Amino acid sequence: MTKFFIYCRKSSEDEERQVLSIEAQLTELREYAKQQGLFIVREYYESKTAKEPGRGVFNEMLGEIEKGIASGILAWNPDRLARNSIDGGKVIYFVDTLKIVALKFPTFWFEATPQGKFMLSVAFGQAKYYTDNLRENILRGIRQKIRRGELSAKAPIGYFNEPRLRTIEPDKKTYAKVKECLEAFATGQFTLTGIQRKMFSVGLVGKTGKPLALASVQHILTNPFYYGHFQYRGEVHVGSHKPMISFVQNLKTDISDISARLERLTDAYLGEALELSEYTERKNALTAEKRTLEEKLSDFERKGNHWLELMRNWILEANQAENLSKQENLSGMKDFLVDIGSNRRLSAGMLAGEFGKPWHFLAEMPAHARGGAARGSVSSSNQIWWTVGDSNSLPHPCHGCALPDELTALCNV
Repeated sequence: MTKFFIYCRKSSEDEERQVLSIEAQLTELREYAKQQGLFIVREYYESKTAKEPGRGVFNEMLGEIEKGIASGILAWNPDRLARNSIDGGKVIYFVDTLKIVALKFPTFWFEATPQGKFMLSVAFGQAKYYTDNLRENILRGIRQKIRRGELSAKAPIGYFNEPRLRTIEPDKKTYAKVKECLEAFATGQFTLTGIQRKMFSVGLVGKTGKPLALASVQHILTNPFYYGHFQYRGEVHVGSHKPMISFVQNLKTDISDISARLERLTDAYLGEALELSEYTERKNALTAEKRTLEEKLSDFERKGNHWLELMRNWILEANQAENLSKQENLSGMKDFLVDIGSNRRLSAGMLAGEFGKPWHFLAEMPAHARGGAARGSVSSSNQIWWTVGDSNSLPHPCHGCALPDELTALCNV
């Protein structure tokens, strides 16, 4: 008697969506096996797409067939077994080599004859064609949505996906809160951690009710969706949704207006309506105005990452104190202190001064926290960095970063 494996598959990997389909397939196949008198030795089921090879359960089942545990497969339809040429070819090859002597489907006829194998290959080909065609249709729909300025993805915080119109609309619960935080960040008076705390204070939290992760905060601050654009595959497109920040939109509108004026000015000069001197003067003024607006726009768009650059430069400058101390470069030490502090005074053979932000962090830090730990190591002394009060100029220094204590040595010169 031929031994059969039951194989069920659902494309979605979402447990809640796949349970009913798998259960329905098993119920139908068990009933079919009972009616046909098939001997079932094992049941296999998984929630994986078949458009690409590499399904673990499917490959495990074929491995058991190679061992001779069973020689038949019962599935709902051939497209449950394969939607790609590699897996489909394996099944047909197993039929050719008699490792599989029977394939049963409630919705498809098959016999191990040349005609049956031909029809099976056609069924696998149709399944692959359906998958490829569906993919093209989906991509075509996405491209059309992009042309209309619609983001084909989950709406960012502050917005929601409107299911009926399939658009992205402002979320009444979070829109004003996100806008408030973005406008606060645009003032330049908040660090990344400062904005994180502000978001938490207005009720913008993660799924667990805790403050949003810094990576999430940075993503919000650098997301062009909030000023009327969106990214798709690395390219920025103009969106049709309501922008949250009009400041950026106004800058883009002003830049576009100036570009149009420059074109009209050039046309007037080419039409001999303007003298060269007048044309040059007007062009230079408009070009300078456009460049200023573009710099403002560029500065705003990169602000989300700008604090990282400031932090890196500060650490590099602070580490120069070590080099100056080792080289006993008195002139360099003097210039360094002039740059980072003020109100220098000499008392009892000791040089004292007031350090500006963020240099006062190092000056007020205990010696064992400034040095003594290997680079990149994490020690109890380095935890002190996490307790330093935040300023609105820079975020907290990096975890485990033991900056040199030569800054204090400079004060003892």
